[in-house]
Amino acid sequence: ALSSLYRNNNDWADYDSPSRFLLGIVIFIFGIRNNINIAPILQYTIPASLFINFIHQLAFPQPRLWGPDRMSTSFSDPLVFGYTSLTFGLISLFSINLINSDSKTKFLLKLTGGAIGIYLSIKSGSRTGWLAVPIILGVFFIKLRKHNTISPRRWAIGVTTMIAMAIVLFPVISNRTSLALNEIIEYEWSGIAPETSIGLRITFLRIAAKMFLQHPLFGYGDIRNISPLELPSEVSTFASHESIRIAITAGFHNELITNLIRSGIVGCISSLLLFLTPLLFFFCK
Repeated sequence: ALSSLYRNNNDWADYDSPSRFLLGIVIFIFGIRNNINIAPILQYTIPASLFINFIHQLAFPQPRLWGPDRMSTSFSDPLVFGYTSLTFGLISLFSINLINSDSKTKFLLKLTGGAIGIYLSIKSGSRTGWLAVPIILGVFFIKLRKHNTISPRRWAIGVTTMIAMAIVLFPVISNRTSLALNEIIEYEWSGIAPETSIGLRITFLRIAAKMFLQHPLFGYGDIRNISPLELPSEVSTFASHESIRIAITAGFHNELITNLIRSGIVGCISSLLLFLTPLLFFFCK
């Protein structure tokens, strides 16, 4: 709202994306004030949803949106499919004995959900979710130590063993990781940058940096409406036409960076608070 007011351009498209977070604030406050505990429900529905999704993949042919080796669905590309499956899988694992001592049946359900979630994430080939695993584990182990509910050492050994087994059983993990490292090393910083998977991500960040310096406070608004000719002239010295097109039409492959360009510094602060506010709340809780 602040950015749109400054630019004197109150286009509804600028409010469309942030509006879902505004609704989320209301739901979040309602849940806190009424002390709503959804963990008893989620401990069943999350592993069950992973199991249903797994059966759905086996029983019904699914489109491979980014190649035959990248698992996805008709309504979710491999990136979203991968990190959502991994998130649900980790929640399934971390919910074991978290509320009370689980029965053997409940323990098996959660363990199966965790394994399926990790499997689906690996089959998606999406590395973004994999990079978040150490951060998620760190937060979880801090909570365990604070509340003394489960031995962090046991969980660390168990999760590390599962990750090691996944790396051994699924070569795609090491292959995709090695490919990412090679693309970072081989990235050309002079001339037009390569259009590899990681190369495009680096180029997006470089484009965003140039754009931010041009309009740092309140951004550009909906970047899909701007012309490549409106971009800083330096962008054309390193970014290909395709990388510029993707950055403008599909965002910068990063919500924080996209909001920084769309709404400037105030948009960046807004995006950071989406992560920091719930994190700080639950740490204090």
